[in-house]
Amino acid sequence: MKYQFDKTDLAALLSCGLFGGLTEAEILAAVSCVGKDVMRYGRREMILSEGGAADFIGVVLSGGVQISRVDIDGHKEIIGLIGPKDIFAEAFVCAGERISPVSAAAEGAGAKVLRIDYTKLTAVCPSACGFHSQIIKNLVTAVARKNLYLQKRLEILSRRTTREKLAAYYQAFGQGAAHSLTHEELADYLCLNRSAMSREISCMKKEGIFPVR
Repeated sequence: MKYQFDKTDLAALLSCGLFGGLTEAEILAAVSCVGKDVMRYGRREMILSEGGAADFIGVVLSGGVQISRVDIDGHKEIIGLIGPKDIFAEAFVCAGERISPVSAAAEGAGAKVLRIDYTKLTAVCPSACGFHSQIIKNLVTAVARKNLYLQKRLEILSRRTTREKLAAYYQAFGQGAAHSLTHEELADYLCLNRSAMSREISCMKKEGIFPVR
């Protein structure tokens, strides 16, 4: 299937790690071969629902996507925020999970997502496309990096106090990452009470420990 991509879409595809090592022409051929469809989602519209079907790897072409889950107590936990050129759902799809353990929702003004058919990607290509092996290598790298990211997050969440979690977060991801989140989102990401976290941020700011907002 052929798709019409604008300059923004092409820039995202060329920068996407999943297509690393491929030329623009090869990427377009690959998308035509293994692409499922291109979907547009409005603000907060669900792309994946926790407990729902999961049969694709998502490539964000524009906009943003929030990945989250609901814990056993019914509290929302933000796992990550991703933007153009990033991919999502690759880890559990590659693991053979067909039920999504997380939710993915469009952020900001919405999101445009290329959905990759994992079955086509891993099947023997009838056209013997040379890019299949390269994309699979890239996918293995992406899954490994996601594992390292989740390990880093687990280390942050294992800290006992609010201050320790905040300090570990800033150290691991930099202040810019925190500033991209609202206080509510940051509290959900760190599994903290929002009021307690805001008080601690104010204290840290006054003490000059971190130039946080």
